[in-house]
Amino acid sequence: MIEIKKISVAYGDEEALREFSLTVEQNQTCAIIGPSGCGKTTLLYALAGLLVPGEGEILVHGEPLHGVRKETGIILQSGGLLPWKTVWKNVMLGAKARNIEGEAVQEKAIELLNDLGIIEQRHKYPVQLSGGQKQRVAIARTLLIEPDLLLLDEASSALDAMTKEHLQNHILHLHQLCPMTLILVTHSIEEAVFLGQKIVVMKEGSIIRTIHNPHFGEENIRSNPEYFALCKEVRHWLYEGGERKS
Repeated sequence: MIEIKKISVAYGDEEALREFSLTVEQNQTCAIIGPSGCGKTTLLYALAGLLVPGEGEILVHGEPLHGVRKETGIILQSGGLLPWKTVWKNVMLGAKARNIEGEAVQEKAIELLNDLGIIEQRHKYPVQLSGGQKQRVAIARTLLIEPDLLLLDEASSALDAMTKEHLQNHILHLHQLCPMTLILVTHSIEEAVFLGQKIVVMKEGSIIRTIHNPHFGEENIRSNPEYFALCKEVRHWLYEGGERKS
């Protein structure tokens, strides 16, 4: 379980998060959406242990967060692949840094590359891959260390619509195969509704609405009227706003 208790973060005189509180249950997915500059990425970096809130605290499984956890994986929009290493070596990088080696981890890497549909690309370099393939390599690298918390920062925003949906499908499939707590930051209403069991709408460093998604994980959800109704609700709070309510 992730418990964020009244954290505040400021950059000089500019307040990025203001007494922000949120609970995400273990193995739940939570999509965080809001306009640029509302504090989404700041929140994600605080959860990753990359920045320390000026006030409040973050608890992960009941333990206060102090710095980077080895069980937390983070995937940024850029993917962060090393251009001089092959797909295989990029995937193995995180495990190697943690001294996780041997036949078992290699078998796990092959399984992930198969699940993500990029096993045939393992000997290629990042420059030879499409945008969607690069993001799947970054996902495989992160999942190889078996994180209990996965953070995604606009992981599909640079992709075309079809590739974006394929990547979202892969993320959902992997979450179903290997349950973990997943928190994603996105600008996309459709992505938030597709991947979020809990959808958090932010404005100006605070939550204005939390929406629970009872249709999360349903087959062909994108074709269901309920999906469009949820998108409409998120759009209402995102663009029309209202009183803050968590």
